[in-house]
Amino acid sequence: MEDQVAILPMQRASKKAFEEKIREKGLDKEIKVSLAGCFGLCETGPNVEIYPEGIFYSHIKVEDIGEIVEKHLCKGGEIVERLLYEGALEDGKIKQVSEVDFIKAEENSSEKLRNNRL
Repeated sequence: MEDQVAILPMQRASKKAFEEKIREKGLDKEIKVSLAGCFGLCETGPNVEIYPEGIFYSHIKVEDIGEIVEKHLCKGGEIVERLLYEGALEDGKIKQVSEVDFIKAEENSSEKLRNNRL
């Protein structure tokens, strides 16, 4: 599986900046930048999730893109901790977006609603 960077909703200029930085590093054949819908954390956006690790960065600015590409994508997955979603770091462990309490609560609520309708 190729690495992917999902940008949740981010301006086209930011997507273009990601693509340019990735191309500059010669990673454009290995890494795909794609737009995605909301994961339920749109108020923390713009957001970026790095696959396959599921690392979730939030409140991203265009100025942060070079650092994410250089550190996370070029240096073997070095996490840019200052940009992590606030609920993603707990006891020194980095959670994937699917493990973040807000997302888990949303999934549980959705499951309960589905079960009550049947």
